[in-house]
Amino acid sequence: MIKKLVKTLFLLTKEKSDEEKQKIVKEFLILLKEKNKLRFLPAILDELKKLEKKTKIELILARNFNQEFLEEVKKNIKENFGEKEIKIKIEPEIIGGFLAKDENYLVDGSVKGILNNFKKIIWTHSKF
Repeated sequence: MIKKLVKTLFLLTKEKSDEEKQKIVKEFLILLKEKNKLRFLPAILDELKKLEKKTKIELILARNFNQEFLEEVKKNIKENFGEKEIKIKIEPEIIGGFLAKDENYLVDGSVKGILNNFKKIIWTHSKF
């Protein structure tokens, strides 16, 4: 029952403004109270957090790019990972390229990752 409630709430609030989300959640809480089900609120919140993680992906770039390039990257991510909210984060320490990660996967196309892999190969095959 809780998973169905959470999925319904999630679908009702998807792509809504913050104001609309607040109204929906307020009505949901009123309904829980009327039905004497507020005791389920902690479990509902836990399920919502799990579901939210499954619908987000973090894209880490070394620097800012123009909007046209970012839209193309987002399109490619959605084709490979499905319809997810994409959060872009800038981390210059990856040197170049990108990291894309969600709850289950990490795609490392960063220069730092390539250099680290190269270092491992050299250490593995060197005879010091």
